[in-house]
Amino acid sequence: MAMFFIPGSDKEIKPADALIDETRPRLYKKVKDYVSLYFQYYQLGRRPIEAAMM
Repeated sequence: MAMFFIPGSDKEIKPADALIDETRPRLYKKVKDYVSLYFQYYQLGRRPIEAAMM
């Protein structure tokens, strides 16, 4: 399980490269400024994780 708490807006959030391979493909896009994205989706009544889904 991975967790973070308010990463810097210039930091890119992505899965560790060691976790991605042909049998376990990437499920989410790389995301920067997740906090702003979170509040934007929250105000729309949507789940913020939807923005990162491939």
